[in-house]
Amino acid sequence: MNPSQNLPVEEQILLTVADQSKLDLVMELLSHFDLVRAERVKAMPKAPKEVSAEAEADFWALAGIWKDRDIDLKKIRQESFDRRTKNYDR
Repeated sequence: MNPSQNLPVEEQILLTVADQSKLDLVMELLSHFDLVRAERVKAMPKAPKEVSAEAEADFWALAGIWKDRDIDLKKIRQESFDRRTKNYDR
């Protein structure tokens, strides 16, 4: 009987092994520590988030709001810069 099996869990860590071919080596190494209990847990794939029909409609309701406006990225940046520098002049 391993003495660590009856110890309360004080802290847990999640260890991600990028090279799956080295996972057995890592598990073997961890098994040599008396106070470490290592177990493999398969990662569950994250489910894609569902977008409600209402949210989808809200998104498309904004389509074209900048149409026929004289605006570009350079103007937006310049106005933002001008606004920030005016606040510093106070």
